[in-house]
Amino acid sequence: MKSYCFSLLFFMLIWQGNLLAQEKEDSVYSKILGEQRYLQVYLPDNYSKDKKYDVVYALDGEMLGRFIPPVLSFSQENELMPPVIVIGIKNIYWYDKNENSRDRDLLPQKVEGSPLSGGADNFIKVINSEIIPYINAHYATSGKNILFGHSYGGLFTVYTFLKNPDIFDSFIASDPALWWNDGFVLKLAEQSFPNVSRLHTLFVGGRDGQIFEAFGIKKLEDLLNKQTSEYLRWQVVKNPDEHHGSVRLKNIYDGLKFTYFGYSSFMLDFFPLSGIIAQNKPVPIYLYSTYLQMNPGIRYTTDGAEPTPHSKKYDYGMLITNPAILTMKQFSNYGEDKVMKGIFKSGNIFSAIVPPSKIEAGGFNYTFYNYDTTTLIIDSLKPLSKGITDNSFSVYSYTGNTPFACKVDGYLKCLNTGYYTFFIDADYIARWYVDNQLLLTINQPADKLSSKSYVLPLAKGFHHFKLEYLHKGGDKNLSITYLNQAFGDKSTLAKLPIGIPFSLQYNNVSSPSKKMP
Repeated sequence: MKSYCFSLLFFMLIWQGNLLAQEKEDSVYSKILGEQRYLQVYLPDNYSKDKKYDVVYALDGEMLGRFIPPVLSFSQENELMPPVIVIGIKNIYWYDKNENSRDRDLLPQKVEGSPLSGGADNFIKVINSEIIPYINAHYATSGKNILFGHSYGGLFTVYTFLKNPDIFDSFIASDPALWWNDGFVLKLAEQSFPNVSRLHTLFVGGRDGQIFEAFGIKKLEDLLNKQTSEYLRWQVVKNPDEHHGSVRLKNIYDGLKFTYFGYSSFMLDFFPLSGIIAQNKPVPIYLYSTYLQMNPGIRYTTDGAEPTPHSKKYDYGMLITNPAILTMKQFSNYGEDKVMKGIFKSGNIFSAIVPPSKIEAGGFNYTFYNYDTTTLIIDSLKPLSKGITDNSFSVYSYTGNTPFACKVDGYLKCLNTGYYTFFIDADYIARWYVDNQLLLTINQPADKLSSKSYVLPLAKGFHHFKLEYLHKGGDKNLSITYLNQAFGDKSTLAKLPIGIPFSLQYNNVSSPSKKMP
C-alpha cells in the first residue's frame, strides 16, 4: 500500500509543472448567497473549445482541487478515463471572525456547536443554478457532471445524491462523515433511495476496521444492498492502512476508475476468443484487465444467451469445461454496455504428423502474390517471391504492388502436449490452418475485428501450419504470437504471448527462394 501511494505521489510531482500551465482562477457571483464564489479551474492538456469535456466538481476546492489533476493524468495515460475539466469550489474564509463557509454550505441541518450549519440545501441550489450554468457557458462541457467530496464534503455528496440526484451523473464520497448529527443522512437513506430514471453511479470509499462502521459507511452499504434500482451502479470500498487525510488519494483514483468503468476499449477483450476443448481438459479464460470488484461488472453465460446483471460474475482464469457459446457482457458505468462472444467446440487432441524428410528449423516458408481482389483462393495466384520467415521477414518491408497476398506455411514443432493459444492480427483478411483444418478467419470489413485468438490441444511433435493473408491497402499488419500451457497449468496468468521461436518453425528446403520485392 505504501509503495502504491508513493508511486502516485511521485507521478503527481512529475506532472505538476505541466498541469499548472492548465490551471486558472475564476469566480461567479452568487445571488442566492450574496457573495462571490471562487473557483479553481484545471483544464486538461491540449484543451480545445471544439471538444466537449465532462466536469469534476470538487468540494473544498482550495484543499482538494490540486490533488485531482495528477491522478487524472495517470488514469488517462492508462486509458481508464477521458480528459476532463476539474472545478475546485473554494470555501469562503472570514478571517476577522475566524470562521469559514464550510459548515454553512456542507451540513444539512443546524446543530448545536456549529452556528453556521444548516445551509446544504441552499448550497445545492448555488451549485445547480449558478455554478454549473456558469461553467457550461464559459467552458467546453459535455453535460456530464461528477461531484467529489471528502469528510463533510463526502457527507454533502451523499446528501445531494439522496435529495437532488439529477444534478450530477456520478457521485464520489471520500470517507464521508455519515455519523454527523446522529446519522441524519443515513436516516434519509433509510426512508428511501431516489427513484432515478437514468444511469447514476455512487462510489463511497472509507477506511478498514472499526472506523468503517463508526463513520456510518457500513450502514450505508447495508442500505445500498437493499435498493433495487437498475439505474444505480454503486460501490463501497474499505481502504486498509490509511488515515482520514491520506485516504483521499485512493478514493479520487478508485472513484474515478469506477465512474468511468467501460471507457477503456480493451477492458472486455478476453482470450482465447474461441477454440477446441479436449475431453476432461478445461480451458481457462483470461481478460486483458482485471476489473473484478465492479458491480454488476462483467457477467457471462455459456449457452449463447445475453448475460443479465444476475448472470455469473467473471473471475480471472475461469474454466470452460464443455462446448460453449461463451458470451461476456460488460455493464458499463460509462458509455454503452459491451458484449463479446466466443465459440468453443469439443474435439480430440491433434495428433502429431510425420513431416517431409527435408525440413529444417529457422522459419516457415513464405510466398508473396499479386492479388487482384477478385479471388480469395491464394494458390491460384501468381507467385512473386518466396523465402523463409526468419528475422528479416515482415509484411511491412514488402514494397511490391498493392493489393497483395502472402502465404506462410511450414511445420510447427510442439515441445510438449497441451493447449496452445494463438493470437493473430491482420488488417484485412487472414485465414489460419493447422493440420489442414481451417480454424480461424479474420475478415475485418465484415466483423470489425482485426485481432482474434484461438486455443487448440496439440500433441508433442510436428503439425502443419499455414497462414493466408490478403492486404487491400493502407497500413500493413500481420502478426502471430502464442502461449503454450500444459493441461491444468495456470501459469499463463503471469505470461505474455510471444512470437513463435525460429527454432520451432520448420520449412520445406525443397521450396526455392526468390528475393522479396
